[in-house]
Amino acid sequence: MKSMGGIIKAHNRKLLKEKMNPDTAKNTCNCRVKASCPLNGECLSKSLIYEATIKTKEEEFHYVGMTEGEFKTRYRNHTQSFRRSEHRKSTRLSEKVWELKEKGVDLALTWRILRRGRPIKNGQRTCDLCTSEKLEILLRSRDPRLLNSRCEILAKCRQKRKKYRLRLCVDTTA
Repeated sequence: MKSMGGIIKAHNRKLLKEKMNPDTAKNTCNCRVKASCPLNGECLSKSLIYEATIKTKEEEFHYVGMTEGEFKTRYRNHTQSFRRSEHRKSTRLSEKVWELKEKGVDLALTWRILRRGRPIKNGQRTCDLCTSEKLEILLRSRDPRLLNSRCEILAKCRQKRKKYRLRLCVDTTA
Protein backbone atom coordinates (compact mmCIF):
# COMPACT_ATOMS: atom_id res chain seq x y z
CA MET A 1 0.00 0.00 0.00
CA LYS A 2 1.30 3.46 -0.96
CA SER A 3 1.92 6.06 1.65
CA MET A 4 -0.02 9.32 1.59
CA GLY A 5 3.12 11.14 0.42
CA GLY A 6 3.49 8.76 -2.53
CA ILE A 7 -0.13 9.20 -3.54
CA ILE A 8 0.19 13.00 -3.43
CA LYS A 9 3.45 12.93 -5.43
CA ALA A 10 1.88 10.71 -8.10
CA HIS A 11 -1.17 12.97 -8.30
CA ASN A 12 0.97 16.12 -8.59
CA ARG A 13 3.14 14.49 -11.26
CA LYS A 14 0.02 13.63 -13.27
CA LEU A 15 -1.34 17.18 -12.99
CA LEU A 16 1.98 18.75 -13.96
CA LYS A 17 2.34 16.43 -16.94
CA GLU A 18 -1.13 17.45 -18.20
CA LYS A 19 -0.39 21.12 -17.60
CA MET A 20 2.91 21.00 -19.49
CA ASN A 21 1.38 19.14 -22.42
CA PRO A 22 -2.35 20.02 -22.53
CA ASP A 23 -3.00 18.78 -26.08
CA THR A 24 -2.06 15.20 -25.27
CA ALA A 25 -4.34 15.05 -22.26
CA LYS A 26 -7.53 15.67 -24.25
CA ASN A 27 -8.99 15.13 -27.66
CA THR A 28 -7.49 17.39 -30.27
CA CYS A 29 -10.59 17.59 -32.49
CA ASN A 30 -14.32 17.35 -31.97
CA CYS A 31 -15.46 18.14 -35.51
CA ARG A 32 -18.37 16.05 -36.73
CA VAL A 33 -16.69 15.55 -40.09
CA LYS A 34 -12.97 15.15 -39.42
CA ALA A 35 -12.11 15.94 -43.03
CA SER A 36 -13.62 19.43 -42.66
CA CYS A 37 -11.56 20.35 -39.57
CA PRO A 38 -9.89 23.74 -40.19
CA LEU A 39 -6.61 22.62 -38.58
CA ASN A 40 -6.43 19.02 -39.79
CA GLY A 41 -7.56 17.44 -36.54
CA GLU A 42 -6.03 19.96 -34.11
CA CYS A 43 -8.89 22.45 -33.73
CA LEU A 44 -9.06 22.09 -29.93
CA SER A 45 -5.43 23.16 -29.50
CA LYS A 46 -4.87 26.05 -27.12
CA SER A 47 -2.34 28.88 -26.91
CA LEU A 48 -1.17 29.10 -30.47
CA ILE A 49 -0.24 31.45 -33.26
CA TYR A 50 -2.05 30.67 -36.51
CA GLU A 51 -2.06 31.81 -40.12
CA ALA A 52 -5.14 32.19 -42.28
CA THR A 53 -4.59 32.23 -46.03
CA ILE A 54 -7.16 33.59 -48.46
CA LYS A 55 -6.68 32.19 -51.95
CA THR A 56 -8.43 33.55 -55.01
CA LYS A 57 -7.74 32.75 -58.66
CA GLU A 58 -5.33 35.69 -58.99
CA GLU A 59 -4.12 36.52 -55.48
CA GLU A 60 -3.22 35.16 -52.09
CA PHE A 61 -3.42 37.01 -48.76
CA HIS A 62 -2.10 36.06 -45.31
CA TYR A 63 -3.27 36.93 -41.80
CA VAL A 64 -1.43 36.06 -38.58
CA GLY A 65 -3.50 35.67 -35.43
CA MET A 66 -3.28 34.32 -31.92
CA THR A 67 -5.57 32.65 -29.42
CA GLU A 68 -5.07 31.85 -25.77
CA GLY A 69 -8.13 29.60 -25.65
CA GLU A 70 -9.12 26.84 -28.05
CA PHE A 71 -8.57 27.59 -31.71
CA LYS A 72 -12.07 26.39 -32.53
CA THR A 73 -13.61 29.23 -30.49
CA ARG A 74 -11.45 31.79 -32.30
CA TYR A 75 -12.30 30.14 -35.63
CA ARG A 76 -16.03 30.45 -34.89
CA ASN A 77 -15.57 34.15 -34.14
CA HIS A 78 -13.78 34.60 -37.46
CA THR A 79 -16.46 32.76 -39.42
CA GLN A 80 -19.18 34.80 -37.70
CA SER A 81 -17.43 37.98 -38.84
CA PHE A 82 -17.51 36.61 -42.41
CA ARG A 83 -21.27 35.99 -42.25
CA ARG A 84 -22.63 38.93 -40.25
CA SER A 85 -22.17 42.42 -41.64
CA GLU A 86 -22.12 44.11 -38.21
CA HIS A 87 -18.84 42.24 -37.49
CA ARG A 88 -17.22 42.99 -40.84
CA LYS A 89 -14.61 45.34 -39.35
CA SER A 90 -13.65 43.17 -36.38
CA THR A 91 -10.33 42.07 -37.98
CA ARG A 92 -8.33 42.83 -41.10
CA LEU A 93 -9.10 39.29 -42.23
CA SER A 94 -12.85 39.86 -42.11
CA GLU A 95 -12.48 43.22 -43.88
CA LYS A 96 -10.64 41.49 -46.75
CA VAL A 97 -13.16 38.63 -46.93
CA TRP A 98 -16.05 41.13 -47.13
CA GLU A 99 -14.22 43.16 -49.77
CA LEU A 100 -13.72 40.07 -51.93
CA LYS A 101 -17.30 38.86 -51.35
CA GLU A 102 -18.67 42.23 -52.50
CA LYS A 103 -16.62 41.97 -55.69
CA GLY A 104 -18.07 38.50 -56.27
CA VAL A 105 -14.67 36.79 -56.13
CA ASP A 106 -14.54 33.09 -55.24
CA LEU A 107 -12.18 32.51 -52.34
CA ALA A 108 -10.83 29.65 -50.29
CA LEU A 109 -9.64 29.99 -46.71
CA THR A 110 -6.99 27.71 -45.23
CA TRP A 111 -5.63 27.68 -41.68
CA ARG A 112 -2.38 26.43 -40.19
CA ILE A 113 -0.52 26.55 -36.90
CA LEU A 114 2.66 28.61 -36.95
CA ARG A 115 3.74 28.31 -33.32
CA ARG A 116 2.56 27.13 -29.95
CA GLY A 117 3.10 29.24 -26.88
CA ARG A 118 2.30 29.61 -23.23
CA PRO A 119 -0.19 32.14 -21.93
CA ILE A 120 0.99 34.75 -19.47
CA LYS A 121 0.96 33.85 -15.79
CA ASN A 122 0.76 36.17 -12.82
CA GLY A 123 4.15 37.69 -12.14
CA GLN A 124 5.51 37.38 -15.67
CA ARG A 125 6.59 40.55 -17.42
CA THR A 126 6.29 39.29 -21.00
CA CYS A 127 3.70 37.18 -22.75
CA ASP A 128 5.02 34.35 -24.92
CA LEU A 129 1.92 34.40 -27.12
CA CYS A 130 1.98 38.13 -27.86
CA THR A 131 5.73 38.14 -28.43
CA SER A 132 5.48 35.18 -30.82
CA GLU A 133 2.60 36.78 -32.75
CA LYS A 134 4.54 40.02 -33.12
CA LEU A 135 7.61 38.10 -34.28
CA GLU A 136 5.60 36.26 -36.94
CA ILE A 137 4.12 39.56 -38.15
CA LEU A 138 7.59 41.13 -38.25
CA LEU A 139 9.02 38.21 -40.21
CA ARG A 140 6.34 38.74 -42.86
CA SER A 141 6.20 42.55 -42.65
CA ARG A 142 7.75 43.18 -46.07
CA ASP A 143 5.16 40.99 -47.77
CA PRO A 144 2.49 43.26 -49.33
CA ARG A 145 -0.02 40.39 -49.11
CA LEU A 146 0.06 40.43 -45.30
CA LEU A 147 -3.26 41.72 -43.98
CA ASN A 148 -2.10 42.48 -40.45
CA SER A 149 -1.67 46.11 -39.45
CA ARG A 150 1.90 47.10 -38.65
CA CYS A 151 0.65 48.88 -35.51
CA GLU A 152 -0.17 45.45 -34.03
CA ILE A 153 3.53 45.13 -33.30
CA LEU A 154 3.35 48.11 -30.93
CA ALA A 155 0.14 47.03 -29.21
CA LYS A 156 0.16 46.05 -25.55
CA CYS A 157 -0.44 42.49 -24.45
CA ARG A 158 -4.16 41.68 -24.47
CA GLN A 159 -3.71 38.73 -22.12
CA LYS A 160 -1.84 40.85 -19.59
CA ARG A 161 -4.73 43.31 -19.44
CA LYS A 162 -7.10 40.41 -18.90
CA LYS A 163 -5.02 38.89 -16.09
CA TYR A 164 -4.26 42.11 -14.22
CA ARG A 165 -7.62 43.86 -14.55
CA LEU A 166 -8.51 45.47 -11.25
CA ARG A 167 -11.81 44.45 -9.80
CA LEU A 168 -13.07 46.96 -7.32
CA CYS A 169 -15.65 45.75 -4.85
CA VAL A 170 -18.07 48.28 -3.54
CA ASP A 171 -19.54 47.54 -0.15
CA THR A 172 -23.24 48.34 -0.45
CA THR A 173 -24.15 47.20 3.05
CA ALA A 174 -22.82 50.33 4.79
